[in-house]
Amino acid sequence: MSVRFDPETLRKYLIDFLVARSRRIDLSWAVEERALEGCGVSILDCCLQCFLVGLFDFGNELLPKAQEFFRAAIDSGEIPRRYQHGGTEQIRFKNFALCNWLLNGRNDLQHLKESVRWAEVGFAEHGDDDAPDVQLSLAPYLEAEEYEVLIARFEHAKLKPPKRMSSIRSEGTMAYVLAKYRLGASYTESDAQAALNAFLKRCVPAWLGHQGNYRAVARWMKIAFWKPGDDPIAAYLKCYDYLPFDPPPYAPSAVAGTT
Repeated sequence: MSVRFDPETLRKYLIDFLVARSRRIDLSWAVEERALEGCGVSILDCCLQCFLVGLFDFGNELLPKAQEFFRAAIDSGEIPRRYQHGGTEQIRFKNFALCNWLLNGRNDLQHLKESVRWAEVGFAEHGDDDAPDVQLSLAPYLEAEEYEVLIARFEHAKLKPPKRMSSIRSEGTMAYVLAKYRLGASYTESDAQAALNAFLKRCVPAWLGHQGNYRAVARWMKIAFWKPGDDPIAAYLKCYDYLPFDPPPYAPSAVAGTT
């Protein structure tokens, strides 16, 4: 059963509970519990939810904290209680890069490429033919501009190019199409853009509804809309283009500083 995204309900939940919980998360406790990465994810998701519903002060307050937790996990080489060599590292590097984009408005190629490197380590050690895992892993390859590696990983998993460009449902397939387009190997600009628009129209409501996948929304809004020099939060809020709100209820220029 699908759950429709309700910004006002989310806004109240953030104010009443989630923001305070994120503020209470302690770095030293997370170190002792080997939970730096997990806490970083929790805080980052809270930030993204805050930006989504106009709580920009809260989001800007907590975002450096999320980045600090990911940096500590990277620097310490944290081995969390649930650990997969390669897979765990690629997640923390891509999330650290996402924080850098939101904070500094830059595509953090260094850490995105590290994320890809660790993803490849994970596939080599734990099996590289699991199609669902590959589908969920390839968007950061696109951000990292590792187009050839992305295409090779997609094809090695025996995934197939889409038969209909308007019916793409998986992140990896969409990333594959854009990688091929950017290399000039296949697909026209109009085909790629039309496929991307249809993909986001299909996926964004689910990501923001029952899935609660705010990091996927941020990553794909960056891929679809952001250019160097643009405001990353404004690019993230382009997700409202794919939701039934007219006009969008929140925008940085309208409610910046609102808590």
